[in-house]
Amino acid sequence: MTYEPGDRVWILMEGYTDWWPARVAADAELPGPRSSNCDLTVFFYPGSTTESSVYELNTRSQAEQICFFETSSEKAVTKDTDLLQAITNAAADETANPLKLTKTLPSTNGASSAAALEHRRMQKRPRTHTPAAEGSGPHSGAPQLSVATLSDIAQEIQRAVAAGDVPTLRLQLRRLDGVDVMPSDLNASKIGVAVGSVCGSEACRPLWPLCRALVAMWARNLPQETIQALQRLREGDPLKRKMQACLAVQVGPNFVHSPMTTDLASPTQPSFHSPNQASPLSKQLWESTNYGSPTLTPLGSGSAFSPTVRKAPMSKFFERLCLHLNSPNSSTPVSNEQIEKVATELRTAVVSSDDRMTLLSRLQNPELSFVRENLLSERWTAQQYLAQPDDVFVTEKEKEKEKQRVDEKLKAADRAKNAFVNKTNFFECKNCGKRECHFYEQQTRGADEPTTKFITCLLCDYSWKEE
Repeated sequence: MTYEPGDRVWILMEGYTDWWPARVAADAELPGPRSSNCDLTVFFYPGSTTESSVYELNTRSQAEQICFFETSSEKAVTKDTDLLQAITNAAADETANPLKLTKTLPSTNGASSAAALEHRRMQKRPRTHTPAAEGSGPHSGAPQLSVATLSDIAQEIQRAVAAGDVPTLRLQLRRLDGVDVMPSDLNASKIGVAVGSVCGSEACRPLWPLCRALVAMWARNLPQETIQALQRLREGDPLKRKMQACLAVQVGPNFVHSPMTTDLASPTQPSFHSPNQASPLSKQLWESTNYGSPTLTPLGSGSAFSPTVRKAPMSKFFERLCLHLNSPNSSTPVSNEQIEKVATELRTAVVSSDDRMTLLSRLQNPELSFVRENLLSERWTAQQYLAQPDDVFVTEKEKEKEKQRVDEKLKAADRAKNAFVNKTNFFECKNCGKRECHFYEQQTRGADEPTTKFITCLLCDYSWKEE
């Protein structure tokens, strides 16, 4: 499906449940270059309390998160007054293109329109063959530099750091804007070490956010095991939280801001072309938005186009952890900082979805309140919690049910064992003296001789025979 500038669309951002109306932006309206892995930029329509904002996405990998806007859609049915106002603004936008509907294939031979639509979705879209698409890396669409060029840049960065030359250092770092570096190139050129050394120099503090954004972009190419190990090692590092708070950069496979939008060294000087050369709307966007310091506060009231960077949603698992740890019945008084610290440690250590569901279930169980107390009082660390045997988390009710289950199983086994027993009290056991025996007869001698009785006591299992 092709979207043209001025089209009105529905957008579903990751972590949100409501679709929000937006308008496709033209290239002339953009204050700077689009991220390398995104091919579409939209302006969200403002609501009654929510300001307009800018959002980038990839129409191929995120095709299920965008569709043409129409007021008759079920997405427009809501009780949220903020969203209703945004829908009203989108419907009344006279500068946008006329509304477009999603076309479906005509049904033939009695086939339903739903089947025709499914057939259309399964059709393969033609792709333009470009040399950039022949790369081998996971993000081969981004430009790459040779190892020799990266090594030269690394040496220049090292010399600039040693001399404290911030302008030269900024120039070298901007040469890396949007450049994708593979792990093998990182190892051969040492460009990662050079960029990391900038964060160790206090004189280069204005360029720290830019360096962290570059490192975050390159870290996507690392193996998943390495990324998880780095996250566990860096958990609790204030620089990590400060980077997230300052940059509002979401590092993931779908959406990553360009590192140039995070250059805090000179917030009044954009790292892209001057907005005066673009459309009036682009100039207004630049004047009303400080791309050097993205806004993290909730979206408030404002003009129709005074966009702010929308805050990435917090992990739902982290939110539920904080909710269950902050119990009013807890006997251990703790602060919000302590709760967030424990939740952060658990989020890093507990990575399996099954283990996370089990942890939330245990925190909800009133009979396992000791789990919450031990975690909040730091008697258990996250690793110590994972090392606990399963029988520690068995409640008294579960133990009682397990005992009843074992008893029933034993009784069933006894009933099955005695199902074909010829029980009698005619014989007295020579061992225990009880008269609860099982016997059977067998002809062991001649046909005219009496049979032999084989007898077994059901109480002590003593066996004997009688002629």
